[in-house]
Amino acid sequence: MKIHQDYVGTTLDAADEAVTVHVADADVLAFSVTGTFTATLTAEASVDGTTFVTITGTNIGGNSSASTLTAAGVWRTASAQGFEKIRLRVSAYTDGSALVKWQTARTSK
Repeated sequence: MKIHQDYVGTTLDAADEAVTVHVADADVLAFSVTGTFTATLTAEASVDGTTFVTITGTNIGGNSSASTLTAAGVWRTASAQGFEKIRLRVSAYTDGSALVKWQTARTSK
């Protein structure tokens, strides 16, 4: 597996803030979320870079399918293929801050 992007991170601390990642050249994307917050982070994808829809991936900590994170953890896509962008957006916010780091990778050669 070849790592494409590995970023230090972005802090999300208000409603509708998002971390948006360009994934056109990636097969998979993982978000690592740390911090203390009362919020819902929703995973969304876009094929045109403008219109986003909610997608389901895997919440690694619970090894379960999920489209949201409500606590620190790791979430990954089953596949990023076919999307231009994937984002993790604060869809509900009460307080605190979430530090989001991400990594994309290409599994094919």
